[in-house]
Amino acid sequence: MARTYQDTFSAARQTLAQRIISHPLAHFLSPHDRERLQLVIDGTAKDTYTFLSLEFRKAGTNASLYVEAEPLLGWREERKDAEGNEWMEYGIRSKMNFPCHGSTEPGTVLARLAFYQEIALLAAEIQAEMASPIHKMIRGAQEIAQMAEKAAAEREAGTLQSYVRAKGHGLRAGGKSRYYDAPNELSMAGVKPGDHEVKLNEGAPNFRHFHVELAENGNVKIRRIA
Repeated sequence: MARTYQDTFSAARQTLAQRIISHPLAHFLSPHDRERLQLVIDGTAKDTYTFLSLEFRKAGTNASLYVEAEPLLGWREERKDAEGNEWMEYGIRSKMNFPCHGSTEPGTVLARLAFYQEIALLAAEIQAEMASPIHKMIRGAQEIAQMAEKAAAEREAGTLQSYVRAKGHGLRAGGKSRYYDAPNELSMAGVKPGDHEVKLNEGAPNFRHFHVELAENGNVKIRRIA
């Protein structure tokens, strides 16, 4: 039975952005990062699979906070709902990074350590508060169907081109047709019965245009048009 999902990705980002911008550490964010957080809160930030990354600056140092959404479902696991939409389940992971300074006066060291500790505590609180998985629709059913249709068309075109390259050599434009009875050594699997136009553009003056008729019983008729 297909699972039921609710898209919580954007709402979780908005909640997290509000959580951070309301925190005392937000005073140590650059104006650019504060603006990015506000765009997320307003719902006007560009859609992205990156959750949040921010840099704090204080006491002559800096530290980065990364909040990442890590996929929890493997590509072989069922990720579609009853309507055929494809989803991904994410777990939130917080990480931080800070530079390694050389020899430094002890008071500065303590100030920097306290600063790093504040950010580490915020990262730990975020991960604890966002322990439940979140979900995001990554492809709609219509998009999936269109992708499958496009892939099938590309496979069909490739099969026809391979067949014509092998069987259409020597044919002259406007000349006689060539017939092949099924089965033959080259497969036309995946090609729909009917009329097909095949163009082999291998650079002037090697452009060739063929008409291929594939019968329901697998018989093939090839005629060169140009």
